Formats: sequence, C-alpha cells, structure tokens
Amino acid sequence: TADSLVIDSTGAITKPLQPSFLVSAETQSNVTGDNTDYDLLFTNEIVDRNADYGSSLFTAPVTGLYQLSASLFLTGIAANHTSVFVSIVTSNRRQNIVGVDGGATDPADSGELYLNGSALFDMDANDTAKIAIDVRGGSKVVDIAGGTDGATFFSGALIA
Repeated sequence: TADSLVIDSTGAITKPLQPSFLVSAETQSNVTGDNTDYDLLFTNEIVDRNADYGSSLFTAPVTGLYQLSASLFLTGIAANHTSVFVSIVTSNRRQNIVGVDGGATDPADSGELYLNGSALFDMDANDTAKIAIDVRGGSKVVDIAGGTDGATFFSGALIA
C-alpha cells in the first residue's frame, strides 16, 4: 500500500522502501581489544527504512550490493596505544575499513581520534553486518563517544 518508487516533477527518483539505515552509538566506556574484536553498540535509530536494523546488527533483506560505512570518535587514547583497527564484519567477509597501525600515539596530545571508512559488500538475504574495533598496546582500552551529535555512526544502503 506504500509507494515503492516515486518520480517527482523534476525527474528525481526516490525509493522510500529501499533498505537503508543510519544509527548512532551510545557512549561506551573501557572498550578493550588486544587482538580481540569489541562489537560496538549502535542503539539510536535515526533512519531505518524497511526495518532491517536491530540489536546492533543490520540484516540484509535481499541479496545485493550494500554500501556500509562507519564513523567513530574515540577518546582516552594514550601515548602507549600502538594501533586501532575498525572493521565491518558481515556474514560473508570482514573488511578493515580504517586502521592506525603504529601511529595511534600521534593524537595522544589530545587523547582523541576520529576514524571513518566505508566499503562495498556483497550480502545474501539474511546476512548480517556489524562494526568491530580492536585496540592494541598500552592499556588496550579506549572510550567511544556517543550521542546523536555526530560522534559515532553506522550506516548502510542497498545500492544494486
């Protein structure tokens, strides 16, 4: 009963039911790693067309190519942290989208680090996607800045 394809008078085409989502994270303290993934919690749904996002997981409703992206704002970076890796983990594969290897100490003066990246994923119907982080060296602990003010986001959309 809903419009699945809309063409307006200018020729712009929108697909209101196209699987897509944008979620933000709550603040998370003492995120740890050391060659172990920590699955980030994204609990604030900003947009969830087609209702495919829940419990910090996106579930592909149909087989296709999905553009997935993440932006993270880390605080509590210490001079003895040696690396930080952020990955998008799907049922089919894992893709490191950003990493600071051996240079995580650069932002130590401010104690903050902003990371973002994206990749294209082939997903089958019912495959899932999540964001994982691995912090190494020193205390192996950082904090994730959350909230809806642009700090930490996970997004995705079916593109083909």
